Amino acid sequence: MRTISVDEAQVGDVLAEALDDGQGKMLLPKGSKLSPAAISLLKRREIRILNVEGEDPDAADAAKVLEDLDFRFADLEEDELMMEIKKIARGHLAKK
Repeated sequence: MRTISVDEAQVGDVLAEALDDGQGKMLLPKGSKLSPAAISLLKRREIRILNVEGEDPDAADAAKVLEDLDFRFADLEEDELMMEIKKIARGHLAKK
């Protein structure tokens, strides 16, 4: 699942979660394929964020960065200072 703005939505994207209007009225059910009319409806209803199916490309990049971090610090487990630096770097990268 990936979270996108309505402006990023493309025809054919599939909703990973049902969308309501904030007052409990369902606008589109989970699994709906977005059409030009559906995207227009969401914009008119001022829906700004939606969850669509598919992998977040940034998540794959983040996993690779963390994997690279582990590799770079692999031979430094005995060095407390370097492990603290790795911990700080991991925490910083995980927030992105």
